[in-house]
Amino acid sequence: MKFLLAGFLIFAVANWCFAAEKAVYFVGNSLTWDANPENFKTAAATQDHPLKIGYHIQCGSPLQRIVETPSTCVTPPAEFGDATTALSNHVWDVVSLQPFYDTLSGGKDAAQTLINRTRSNSGNSTTRILIYAAYPSASYPVGAPTKFDSPGDATIDFRNVWDAPYSDSNRFNRSFYTQLIQSLRNDPANAGVQIDMVPLGDVLYELDARLAANSVAGINSVQQLYRDSAHMGNAGKFIGLSTFYSVIFKEAPDSLPLTVPTDFASAQLSSLIRDTVWDVVSNHPYTSVPEPSSAAVISGALLIGALSRREMRSN
Repeated sequence: MKFLLAGFLIFAVANWCFAAEKAVYFVGNSLTWDANPENFKTAAATQDHPLKIGYHIQCGSPLQRIVETPSTCVTPPAEFGDATTALSNHVWDVVSLQPFYDTLSGGKDAAQTLINRTRSNSGNSTTRILIYAAYPSASYPVGAPTKFDSPGDATIDFRNVWDAPYSDSNRFNRSFYTQLIQSLRNDPANAGVQIDMVPLGDVLYELDARLAANSVAGINSVQQLYRDSAHMGNAGKFIGLSTFYSVIFKEAPDSLPLTVPTDFASAQLSSLIRDTVWDVVSNHPYTSVPEPSSAAVISGALLIGALSRREMRSN
């Protein structure tokens, strides 16, 4: 028995020391693009996590529209193409799906279509599906141009909006994503499929509460991080990238480099973002994080060695 356990631990340690390249595909609109798939690849490589990525970005579109009338506003990597063929023609470790003001039924049906398309390739039997729970839009100031003149012009009571119950007329909140992921996880068609959440909305909710309690660099609300009604600026981009990193690799983003322009960042704000991301992701009911740490695996291997030596001395 000890040899079997020792073999498992040796395999686990080797796996930890020599990270295999992960293949990740993103499906969504500009909010997915704002999470910086290309910069995500660059940042992950600095942490010894090699990636190959593909994406289908369809600006302004709910997931249902992406499925029913696919097009792209960002050219996908030629190696993989768009989601109509990439999901079924290639092997993926992770596929991220981003609903956007979908109805619960429409978002569920669209996500299921994309899950089924992915799993039609037998090489994707263990692909991890992520539901990207992004963030709701803010309000424009009266007479504002398409883009706000400066950060802080957006108006949104973020925590109140995020706490609101789902209805067909109020679709972008925690309630929507909770019901969606529960519905997908409970569907018999998804038996054996790992379906998790990238809880960016919950990260921003917690960050908003922390900023309200103690402002940082003149920021006391996440509404100051929006660059227009639908998108956040550089701080929001980094928060999104860091949340994806922590969910996919099950690690804190403590040493993740700033891969966007740093005009937003004081060291204090950067530290607060990293701490908030990990606190939320590592305690969230739908992220499947954390896993046993590498330190625990190595400690286990050392324990097996000690037990083996003890048995040899007793013989």
